[in-house]
Amino acid sequence: PYLHWAAAAETGTKVRQSRDSKTENTERTTEHTVDIERESYYVDVKMNAEDTALLVEIGSGGLHTTEQALLAALHSLPRDFPDTYSGDSLEIDLEGHGRDVVPGLDVSRTVGWFTRISKASLPLPLGGEDVRISSGESLAGARKALASARDDASPRARSNALIVFNFFGRLSESIGEDVDWKVGHYPVLDRTARSPRNSRAHATVLDVSIVAGTLRAAWQFPGSISESRGADIARGWLDEVRSI
Repeated sequence: PYLHWAAAAETGTKVRQSRDSKTENTERTTEHTVDIERESYYVDVKMNAEDTALLVEIGSGGLHTTEQALLAALHSLPRDFPDTYSGDSLEIDLEGHGRDVVPGLDVSRTVGWFTRISKASLPLPLGGEDVRISSGESLAGARKALASARDDASPRARSNALIVFNFFGRLSESIGEDVDWKVGHYPVLDRTARSPRNSRAHATVLDVSIVAGTLRAAWQFPGSISESRGADIARGWLDEVRSI
């Protein structure tokens, strides 16, 4: 069914586009060539079971949550990462999924989850190229960012946040055993899940989950960042998570 209505929608879009003026088509093409799905790529990194268990154990101890540690590690982003250090904070969209996006909402006739976006600002260290901050300072910044996060009431096609961060939490493989299915890990945002011509709302996407006791992160980078650079950024972030 999905393929049928997707094909129909695409056909309708082609018809509408053919009726548009040449100027409008030129503007649309220019916008999409800036950052589209086709030109992006993925870098998957994962933490071993021992390090993941330690991260979860510390998070359960009350010093800081796992989400705070993952967010704090974004301080590892290099200074020449696009627009990262244009100010004193890193603008992040926090993506969440749940059934309770509106208090008292009747969801008895729905299935699945709702998605909500919250805006957060992660404080960045000020100073020269070699300035580094301690784990305590980065965690304090992450706590502040999460505490002051505000819902985005007016979602746009293109966000002014550099990164969208999505922590799915700990997923149990045993869920649903009574109906003969289980949770498995596949690259989040499968390459076939979106049209390669779609405009991307964020320059960079970071999706994190813990499956079968292993932390896995899927980074999606724009084509303007080389693949070797993207791999270095993803590995640097994971190393920072370990150090926290």
